[in-house]
Amino acid sequence: MSRKEIEWPALNCLLFVSDPESEDTPAIDGKAAIWTTPECIAVSCLPDCDGPTKIILGAENDVGTHNKLLFDGTVLTPTRKLSVGTVLAEKLLEIDVPTTDTHLKIWTNGHPGSDIVIIGIV
Repeated sequence: MSRKEIEWPALNCLLFVSDPESEDTPAIDGKAAIWTTPECIAVSCLPDCDGPTKIILGAENDVGTHNKLLFDGTVLTPTRKLSVGTVLAEKLLEIDVPTTDTHLKIWTNGHPGSDIVIIGIV
């Protein structure tokens, strides 16, 4: 599993981490920095008008510095792929995962408008 990364100005300051075939998204109440369903994790990030958010995706031991841990759990990945996408359903990054129930951790800089989102596959 190779590390992937991108810098992207995120519309609505949201990123979605899920199986690429999932259409399930959590209800966003604006009171947290992360929202989840069994199939999708929504993560708040830097508003696009303030610049790009750096997104890193890969195996936990390959993703680098671990800032504030926001999520440590599983997401359903029936296609054995995990993707990071936008509110407009644009796929930014995708990685193959070994199981249909993927354990992952997500870190940010701790601010709801974080300029970095690190996703580590455990």
